[in-house]
Amino acid sequence: MILSALKYLSKLAQEAVAPAKIEEASGPRQASYLWHGGQVILPNPKPPRAHSSGALREIIELANRFGPPAVIWFDEAAIVLVIDDDGHRCEKATMALEESDAFTFAKALRGRTCFNQKQFVKMLRIDLAGCLDPGALLNIVKCVKFETGSTTAGTVDRKKESLGKTINAAVNATEGDIPEVVTLSVPVFKTAGVRDCYPIRCTVDVDAAEATFRLIPFPDEIEAAQQAAMEDLHCAFKWSLTEGVYFYYGSP
Repeated sequence: MILSALKYLSKLAQEAVAPAKIEEASGPRQASYLWHGGQVILPNPKPPRAHSSGALREIIELANRFGPPAVIWFDEAAIVLVIDDDGHRCEKATMALEESDAFTFAKALRGRTCFNQKQFVKMLRIDLAGCLDPGALLNIVKCVKFETGSTTAGTVDRKKESLGKTINAAVNATEGDIPEVVTLSVPVFKTAGVRDCYPIRCTVDVDAAEATFRLIPFPDEIEAAQQAAMEDLHCAFKWSLTEGVYFYYGSP
């Protein structure tokens, strides 16, 4: 009786031992285990899709390929295709939206940075290349002359006596008048398929006394450009997606 009980307990202990995985017989599609002296092959579960798209047309084609109930969410940071929107919502394709260098620079101009003439010309020629016609501002500020001086005037009579100094400063541009307002044409993103340009109105501020320039975007102009880019994405999805594939401005 005792012997039978010991054999039974030994059998239970052997069955409780975890199966040993046979690494050389396993792979991405299956796993092989040694169980009770025999080999057991089990298929590995399929991982959720986690695609990464590099262009707008690719994520639209993916959405049309899977069809409903796929859903697209988009904002200024990324476009996300949720393939299993009626399930666990874990299968996705993502396209990051990368801000263009010119748009990042235009946003920084809200800090009202002052530039001397050389820096201002370099900024227009390189940092904002292609965003403004050279004749609108660049060619003008290349040839400017700052003049500063002072005038002393005095008055002496029986009733009053005064002595004052007036500081005069002026800027002269030989290629035309410096405009007060210019409109930049700036791409919000540099990701393939969403590189359209949008207007950003700026004021040109000249300090003749300090011989400096500032280019300052008007209030809400940066946000207006971003909103226009989002509206264009909305239109692209409206006319390109299969019926039943919905799209929303926001994040999943």
